[in-house]
Amino acid sequence: RFPEVPLVAAGGFADGRGLSAALALGADGIAMGSRFATTLESPLPLHVKTSISNPHLDGGATESDTIYSKNFDGIPARVMKSATSIKANAKPTPIPVV
Repeated sequence: RFPEVPLVAAGGFADGRGLSAALALGADGIAMGSRFATTLESPLPLHVKTSISNPHLDGGATESDTIYSKNFDGIPARVMKSATSIKANAKPTPIPVV
């Protein structure tokens, strides 16, 4: 028996078609954090938004400027490379993955 908690699908969702497919497969909703990172409503600083959304510009980020790991919270994620993210990625998370 499944627990009585919402099932949230995450990873790779970019539009309504993905949402529709996830709902059809039984999800209660989806997580789309990265999709909204560069919107006007996002609290990210402008220089970070520019770096993310304009990788071809001087100072723009490319894949080599990121870290992909599950050491942050137990779930694989890509984050911008920084002193903090490098330190956080140095050792596996103590949080169990369910």
